[in-house]
Amino acid sequence: MVFKVSLLCTLLVLVAYSSAYDYSNCPGNTNRQKNLIYSSLLPPGYSVKTRIPATGYYQRPITCLLLIDQKGSASSPKIIEGGYLDTFAVVNITSTTAQPVSYYAIVFID
Repeated sequence: MVFKVSLLCTLLVLVAYSSAYDYSNCPGNTNRQKNLIYSSLLPPGYSVKTRIPATGYYQRPITCLLLIDQKGSASSPKIIEGGYLDTFAVVNITSTTAQPVSYYAIVFID
């Protein structure tokens, strides 16, 4: 539990420090981020559309979803299906420059 809270705090500091366009949908009540279920680098590219999880659904709703820009791009990630309080999320990220985007995704469930 201490590791998860430390990881979350570290990630939130990185999100706040970054000048990139990150996505964060986590409630102020950190008691809901109990289970780290997904932590992975999304496939890089100029237009990235990915589903989390890749197939199926989580057994419980997503209580925290973080998408962290690894390269400081000016792209804004969008959740186009599911997301916070749903059992899956479809993420769409399109590069606004000539550089490919690279995002790291972190998902907690209750």
